[in-house]
Amino acid sequence: HAHNVLALAKELELPHFPDLIHQFIFEQMCRPDNDQDPAEIPLAGCPRFAGKISIFNSASSRFYVPSDISGIGGMHVEHICACPLWQNEAPHNDCIFINMGSSTEGI
Repeated sequence: HAHNVLALAKELELPHFPDLIHQFIFEQMCRPDNDQDPAEIPLAGCPRFAGKISIFNSASSRFYVPSDISGIGGMHVEHICACPLWQNEAPHNDCIFINMGSSTEGI
């Protein structure tokens, strides 16, 4: 698997993938203060991401839902899959997470 955005764009055959990531980061970081559509922001005005990437085919998240105590004390687990071959059939690729560092809120 690729280890940077440009290599992943080539692997996925999505030449505009880096631009989409920059727009996504802009939306996540600046959207509350800026009501412009990220697609209309010039790419030069979007934050850049040139870091290393890691690809995982699945992830799980454990979280507390105080309004739904059907789990053990309100705890829930969600599994997210992004697999090249889902149940030996078609690919299942629908997730991307960007870690901007330990000081950034969110995933």
